Amino acid sequence: MQDEKFIVLSILKDFLGEPKSSSDAENRNQWEFNCPSSKCKHDINKYNLAFNSEKNVYKCWKCKESGVVHKLVYKYGSSENYSRLELISPAHLSKSIDVFRKEKKHEKILTCPLPDGYVPITSEIKTYMHKNAYEYLFNERKISFEQMIEFKIGYTEIGHYRNRIIIPSLDEHGNINYFSSRTFLKGVKTKYYQPDSKAFVGKNVPDKYDIIFNEKNINWDLPVYLVEGVFDMFRVPNSIPMLGKTPSWLLISKLIQHKSTVVICLDEDAIKDTFEIYEQLSSMGIDVYFVDLAGLGDISYHYEKNGKDALVELLKTRKKINFFYKFLKILN
Repeated sequence: MQDEKFIVLSILKDFLGEPKSSSDAENRNQWEFNCPSSKCKHDINKYNLAFNSEKNVYKCWKCKESGVVHKLVYKYGSSENYSRLELISPAHLSKSIDVFRKEKKHEKILTCPLPDGYVPITSEIKTYMHKNAYEYLFNERKISFEQMIEFKIGYTEIGHYRNRIIIPSLDEHGNINYFSSRTFLKGVKTKYYQPDSKAFVGKNVPDKYDIIFNEKNINWDLPVYLVEGVFDMFRVPNSIPMLGKTPSWLLISKLIQHKSTVVICLDEDAIKDTFEIYEQLSSMGIDVYFVDLAGLGDISYHYEKNGKDALVELLKTRKKINFFYKFLKILN
């Protein structure tokens, strides 16, 4: 076990450099490196990235990136680094599903306030901005009037979330426990805002890893599609937007509990994340497939550009990942 630990450390040193300290190496299981992420790579000797050599997981305390060591090596190391790691610790045998994002225990049902000025988008159009918001959804994003009603889509013209589409999340009991907001104006730097405690002073605001977005609409006995964003959710029935590229432990535990079949449909730029999630879920006995979106962007864009029939045909191509397919993808 000690030999394996030091081999992993030597792999990390190859592309991260020396850790903050190597003293008492035989007895240590926590190491600090400089983080290579785009947000932290210019920091000098900050050593924000903590690596636990016992659990083979890492987390940067500045940019919040975290996961199993395979993700770190695959994302920032060389193909030789990753091959060495696979020889001593195959990714599919790793049981360390992001220990930094495990399910939290709550004594009461989580709820989330909606932004000030929230108005259902299907209400009578009274302002110029309301008209813009409706036309953005209907004409650009191809969201039907029926979907606007079903998903309780709204918008607001005031406050922190002004001039944004508001898409609530409903828990299994129908309570609003989260929301996602998206600007409908062009040229806005930050397109998406999630619930922020600074915008709701004095109110409890759940974290996105404490909820399953729109769980009310999920039938766990049917194949569950994992997608990145809320607009992808509108395209694929029985889909859960992860609001990013990492599933929470709450979501994973639900999939295990219901023995659900899972189909991963992440954006084309997230193939590495797809491989990691696929291997982690497979190692837990979940029946997993994935849909390759190479050259197609994301689910929502493909639907908007090519239509419903093209999306249906794409979803039919779901497949398993084998070593040779993964190897060719890495080479490309």
